[in-house]
Amino acid sequence: MFRNLVTKAFAYNIRRASTNSSKELWDLHVGVLIERLPIISKKLTNFEADVMNTLRQIEFENSLKSDHEVKKEKDKLQQELIKAGTYEVDLDGDSRNLQTAQDMEDLSQQEVSKFQYASRETEDDKKGNLKSLNRNLDDTLMLVCAEKIDKNEILLLPQAKWIEGETLKETAERIVRDKFGCNLNVQFYGNAPCGFYKQKYKTENRKNSVGSKVFFYRAVYKSVIYCMSQKAERPVLQGQRIKTRKRDEKEKYDPTGFRDAVIAGLEKAEDLEQISKFLDTAGNKLDYRRYGEVLFDILIAGGLLVPGGSISQDGEKPYTKACIFAASEEMESMREQEQILIKLVRRYKYLEKMFEEEMKKVLVFIKGFQPIERVKLARMTALWVASGAVPPIVLAVLNNEHLIKDGVALEFLLELFVTLKQERGIPALITALKKGSLESRLMEFLPLNKRSEENFIKIFTDRGLEDIVKLHKAQASQEAKRELQSAIIDDIKDGKSHKDIINDIKELSEKNIIPEHEVITIVWTTIMSLGEWNKKEELVADQALRHLKIHAQFFQAFTTNTRSELALILKIQEYCYENMNFMNSFYKIMVLFYKLEIISEDSVLKWYRDAHSPKGKMHFLEKMRPFMEWLEKAEEGKLFKFICQMFHCFWYDDQRNPKTFEETLKHSFTFIMLSNFRLVNKRVSCFYETFKKQLHKSVMANSRYEYVKDFEKDDRILPNCWIVVRLDGKSFHKFTDAHNFEKPNDMRGISLMNFAASCVMKEFNEIILSYGQSDEYSFVFHRSAAVYNRRESKIVSNVNSLFTSSFVFYWDRWFGSEKLKYPPSFDARVVLYPTDENLKDYLSWRQADVHINNLYNTCFWNLVLRKGMKNSEAEETLRGTVSGDKNEILFSEFGINYNNVPAIFRKGTILLTKQIKIDKSRTKKTIVPIFDDLIKPKFWNEHDELLERKNPKFYKFPDDELPKLVEEFLKI
Repeated sequence: MFRNLVTKAFAYNIRRASTNSSKELWDLHVGVLIERLPIISKKLTNFEADVMNTLRQIEFENSLKSDHEVKKEKDKLQQELIKAGTYEVDLDGDSRNLQTAQDMEDLSQQEVSKFQYASRETEDDKKGNLKSLNRNLDDTLMLVCAEKIDKNEILLLPQAKWIEGETLKETAERIVRDKFGCNLNVQFYGNAPCGFYKQKYKTENRKNSVGSKVFFYRAVYKSVIYCMSQKAERPVLQGQRIKTRKRDEKEKYDPTGFRDAVIAGLEKAEDLEQISKFLDTAGNKLDYRRYGEVLFDILIAGGLLVPGGSISQDGEKPYTKACIFAASEEMESMREQEQILIKLVRRYKYLEKMFEEEMKKVLVFIKGFQPIERVKLARMTALWVASGAVPPIVLAVLNNEHLIKDGVALEFLLELFVTLKQERGIPALITALKKGSLESRLMEFLPLNKRSEENFIKIFTDRGLEDIVKLHKAQASQEAKRELQSAIIDDIKDGKSHKDIINDIKELSEKNIIPEHEVITIVWTTIMSLGEWNKKEELVADQALRHLKIHAQFFQAFTTNTRSELALILKIQEYCYENMNFMNSFYKIMVLFYKLEIISEDSVLKWYRDAHSPKGKMHFLEKMRPFMEWLEKAEEGKLFKFICQMFHCFWYDDQRNPKTFEETLKHSFTFIMLSNFRLVNKRVSCFYETFKKQLHKSVMANSRYEYVKDFEKDDRILPNCWIVVRLDGKSFHKFTDAHNFEKPNDMRGISLMNFAASCVMKEFNEIILSYGQSDEYSFVFHRSAAVYNRRESKIVSNVNSLFTSSFVFYWDRWFGSEKLKYPPSFDARVVLYPTDENLKDYLSWRQADVHINNLYNTCFWNLVLRKGMKNSEAEETLRGTVSGDKNEILFSEFGINYNNVPAIFRKGTILLTKQIKIDKSRTKKTIVPIFDDLIKPKFWNEHDELLERKNPKFYKFPDDELPKLVEEFLKI
C-alpha cells in the first residue's frame, strides 16, 4: 500500500529523460508515513477457531484436575453418603453455611450471563468517517493529506522540501509539527529513511533542478497530547523530600562478604558431591546474579583474583582448597571437578555469560599463576571447551603480547590441545580451532624469536599434534592460493599482457609450491569471477564462450599434462553444476577447449569413462555422449585410414623394389611412429597385429572387403564354468496391468512363462535346469556345454529371442479371449559360476527372493483388494515389518495361513528333464515342473544327475496325474 501511495503521488509528473548525471541538480524532499497500529486482534477465521478449540481440548485432556473439580467430586461423594445414611450432618453447626462447588458454578454462570462484549464496530465505522482514529480497530491506518498537483487534488503522504542546515529527520519532525500542530504524538522508527523515490520534472517545469528525490521516514502514532503555550505558567515541583523505601535502596557491593560466605560453605563440605549440593542450594540465598564473577574466581583459583593473577588476602579465610588449582592434575580428578561447574551453570542459566567473561579475565592472568596451576587450568579449559561450557572464541584473548613473549600462551595452548585430543579426538580439536577462528592464527602464538615454519612444525610435532601441523600447512596453502587469485585479478585489471600475467602466475606458484593442477583450477575460478553473466540461460552460453576465448592463453599455459587437463574438466563440471544457468553450457565449453587444444582427446575420454564427478553426472554425460561418440569414431577412423594409406603407399613403392609384406607393414608403422600424428603415437602398437591380418587379407585375398570380418569381437565364454542365462521382463508392472493379470499371482501368466521356458529347454539340450519366478527365468547350461562354441552373444540372443517368441506365440493357449495388446520384451544377461557351490548359492538367492517378494505382495494386495486400502496406505502399513509381522497380518485379518499358499507361488518353478510314464507301457523323456526347496541339500541329493550330467531319472508325479503344463507340452 505504501508503494502504491508513492507511485500515485508521482504518476502525474514522471517522465524519463537521459542527461549527464554529473551536471544535474535535484530538489530534496522528505515524506512521513505515520501509522496507527491495530488496537485489537483480528477476528479468528473458522480454521483458526477450530485449531484453537482443538488445542484447548488437548490441553484440557492432558491437564490435572483443578481444586474446584476435586471439591466438586468430594461434594458429590458427601451427598451420596448423606443419602445412604452413613454420614452425619451437623445442622446446627457451620456446615449449613458451607458453599458447595455447584453453588460456586451457579454464581459464576450468573456473572458471565450479565457480561456483554463490546462491539468490534465503532460509531465511526458505521458513519464511514475516514478522518477518525476510532475505526478499523483491528487494522493499520496510515495518515494521508490532500495535496494539489497540476490542478488535481490527490491524497499523498505528508511531505515537504528539505531546508539546508537540517538533518532529514529534523525535516520529518518539522512536517509533523507544521501540518498537525503539537498535539500529535508520534515516534519515529529510526534516524535513517525507510524508503527513497526519485522523479524527473517535465521539461517545461524545470527551473533550477531536473527533478526531486524524496526520502521517506516511518513513524508510529502514540497518542494525542496537550501542547502548552509558551506563555502559560509552567508547573514547578515543590514540597518535602520523600524518603526512599527500603526495598528501593541499592545494597552495597560486598564481594569480600560474598566470598567469605561461599568459602565457609565449601569448607564444611567433605566431598565433591556435597560441594555441588551446597552450590546448588546457596543460589537461593546468595546473589549469584550480582557476584557471579566472584563465584567463578573462588571455584577456579580458590579466592578473589586481583589484577596480575594473585589472590586477595583480605579477611580471615581468603582462600579455600575446594577449587581447581588445589585439585589433582590427574584427568580423573579434573573430570570430577568439571561436573561441579557444569551442574551449577545448567542450574542457573544466567551464569553462562558471566562464566564466559570470567574465563576471558582468568586467561589474561595466567602469567601470574604457578606452572602447575596453568597446567590444571589448561586441562580444565579443554574439558569445558569439549562440553560446550566455554566457547573456543575465548581462547583468542591469549593472543596478548605479554603472554606470547615468554611462551606462556603457547605452553597453555599446547597443553589444552593435547588434552582435547585425548578426550575427544582430532576432529573435535579441529572443530574447536575453526569455531575459535584460530586455525589460521596459530603462528601468532609463537614468540617473535621462534616464529618460523621449522620451529612451528618441531614444537607441535614433539607434542604429538601432527594433525595441527597438517591443518596449518593447508591453511598456508589456502592463503597462498588466495594471494595468487588476487594477483591474477589485479594484473588483469591493470591491463597487463597475457604473457606477463602468465609469468607472474608461474613465479608465484613456484614460490608457494602450488602444483599445476591446482593452479589451473584457480585460473578458471578467477577468470569466471571476472565475468558479468546474463541471467537468461539462453544468452549466457555465448557470453561465456566469448569470455573464455579472450583468456584462452591462460588455460593453454597451465594444461601441460593430463592431470591438469582432468582437474580443469572437473572444475568446469563443478562450476556448471553449482551455477544452474551454465548447466547446458558445459558441452559447448568442452568443445571450445578441445578445439583450442587446451584439453586432449585422452583427457576427455578418461573423464567420460571413469574420472567424472558425481555432481550432475547423468546430465553432463548425456550432453557429452554425441561428442564422445564422434571423438571415438574419429580417433579410430583416422588411425585406420592413415595406416592404410601409409601401407598402400609403401606397398606400391615396393613393387619396383620388391619387399615382403611383413617388411612393408613394419616400414609403414615405423613411419607413423616417427610422424607427428597426434592420435596414433600413443596407441599404434595396439593395432599392429590387427592391421597385419586385415591388410594381408585386403591385399592377398580374393575379396578386398573380407578384412572387415576381423572387427567382430571374440566373446567366447571361459571354459569349465556354469553358464547362467537370466531373462527379466521389461516394464512388466505396466504389461500386467494392461492385460488384467490377477493380483497378487496370475496362474495363467506363470504357466505361460513356464511353457515358454520349456520350449527353450527343448531346443537347447545342454540346459540342465531352469528356474522361474514372477517375470524372471534363469537357464543353467552345463559347465561342459559347447553350444555355439560358447560365444556369449550367440547364446544370450538365441535364448532370449526363442523365449520371447514362444511367450507371444502360445499366448492364446493360456489366456484365451484376452488378446495380446502389445508385444512384451525381455532383457538377458550371461553370468558365469566357476564352482558347484557358486551355482547352488545363485539358485538359493533367487528362491529366497521369491519368498520375500511373494509374502510382501500377498499382504499388500490383500490389504488393497480386500480391506479397501489405497496403495500408499498399504505401503505405509507394511513399512518396517518382518516376515512374522506379515504372516500375522495375513492370518489375523484375512484368515490366510501363508504355508497353505500354493508352492508354485511361494517357491517358484524348477524345470527339469525327466523320464515320465505316459501310459501303462510307455515312458517318455520330457520337461517337468517341480515346486521344491532348492536351498536344502535334499533337492540336490534326489536329483544328483544334474551336476554329473547323467541320463535323466524317472520321475513320478505326487498324484499320478500329469500337470497341465506337461500335457500341453506333449501335444506339441
